[in-house]
Amino acid sequence: AWEDQFKDAILPEFDEEEGDLWLTMTLHYISITWKLFGACIPPAEWKDGYPCFVIALAMLGALMAIVKEVAEMFGCSMGLSDLMTGMSIVALGTSLPDTFASRLAALGDDNADAAIGNIMGSNSCNVFLGMGIPWVIATAYYEVRDEPYLSDAGALGFSLMIFFILSVFGIGMLMYRRFQGGELGAETLQGQWILFALFMGLWVLFLILSGLYDYGHIADVGI
Repeated sequence: AWEDQFKDAILPEFDEEEGDLWLTMTLHYISITWKLFGACIPPAEWKDGYPCFVIALAMLGALMAIVKEVAEMFGCSMGLSDLMTGMSIVALGTSLPDTFASRLAALGDDNADAAIGNIMGSNSCNVFLGMGIPWVIATAYYEVRDEPYLSDAGALGFSLMIFFILSVFGIGMLMYRRFQGGELGAETLQGQWILFALFMGLWVLFLILSGLYDYGHIADVGI
């Protein structure tokens, strides 16, 4: 079964009735590196799936480390601060897999619970584990050395305040859609594009306000 994963990764899949040959081949060879990367993960049927889970988690961590380093170099070359690099390039690179997973969940289920639950679960894991575990390790290390461990918040407090305010609007949109008969999507293509523009606008507004504060264009509010 593991050998079949490499065959599936190397050989392109094409359906004459549904796809365009040139587009299929182009996308296949663009993503073949990632397909081979994923094929290295053992099949889920082995040992009740434990090797698959552990190795996939390790490879995901290694991939995120690569994305982080590349994003930081790209942000540095563009003159972005560490905060803006993390909230734009790094965040985008690490969140796109969740976006595609939520899309598949939304297409495969008859309700929005799985799609929104995936996003909320992923962000909860990032906040409570992604920040909590390194913080505990760092504080324990400095506690053993009998040294205080302090980290300056910088512009993060203001960004969190803006995020909370904009998230209220985002949740309000979802509640409005639920009372209208559907939490995700819309009945018309125009309605779908309007929802997309609204949520995209919230994200862009968050980046703009955070960037203005980080670069000193907004006065310090003492947060």
